[in-house]
Amino acid sequence: MKTLKKLLALSIVLLATIPLASADMQVDLLANQTLDVGMVNVTCDGNNLSIKYITEDGWTLNETHLAVAGNITGIPTTKKGNPTPGQFDYSERYSPGVIEYTYIVPIADLNLEEGDTTVIIAAHAAVQQEEGYEGITLLEEGAWGEGYRFVPKGDWAMYFEYDITA
Repeated sequence: MKTLKKLLALSIVLLATIPLASADMQVDLLANQTLDVGMVNVTCDGNNLSIKYITEDGWTLNETHLAVAGNITGIPTTKKGNPTPGQFDYSERYSPGVIEYTYIVPIADLNLEEGDTTVIIAAHAAVQQEEGYEGITLLEEGAWGEGYRFVPKGDWAMYFEYDITA
């Protein structure tokens, strides 16, 4: 019985010292302000952020634009505070459109201040919905990962926060 208790205690100590991977965070990918066309999923392995765009219900990605920074001032914006996706650090175009795409962002490249554990993520996409075998385009929209508005009464562009230590 003493051996079993020692093994159990040792197991608990080992589990407490093994770093665990960050939990996933998922936000809706919203087109035209309120239309849910998919999701943006974020994970962290301690060295890199993995940010995956996923569409659903016949929607595809034509372009993705991603900015990740230690604070809101690190996201490229206009003088009025609206984001400029064309100036984001990460950008891809897809032809034909795709239903998912993942960016790998090294945490070391973010130039975070010592002790910073939260990053700001602006995830933008140009999406379209097609119908039938001929691929007839029904809708084309801009989409953002759901979160806080950059400008409360301006553009509906959004960003969200992610804790890299979660």
